[in-house]
Amino acid sequence: MQPQPVRRRDLYRRLEPVPPALAAAPRIRLGVHLENCYFISIALFVLFVWGTNVHATAEADPSTEAAAAIRQRVDRADRRFQVISLIGLALVLVLAYLF
Repeated sequence: MQPQPVRRRDLYRRLEPVPPALAAAPRIRLGVHLENCYFISIALFVLFVWGTNVHATAEADPSTEAAAAIRQRVDRADRRFQVISLIGLALVLVLAYLF
């Protein structure tokens, strides 16, 4: 009788214990999290297109004060978007974990 070959996945399961953080991972509903990430990606693209158009408009204006004001406006919108995105991701992650 020949010994059964050991499959790689079985060998891996025997060698590596499951970390506690990964044991809870199946409880997280990744669908909602992925939808939120998809929405953020689309919003980031829209923000990029808007910022590029506004910067192009600022370059057409020879006034440096207007260009500086436009740069500040784009930077403020970008900062707000980043903070709102992080809060949204954290909120969805916590809610998906709890429910």
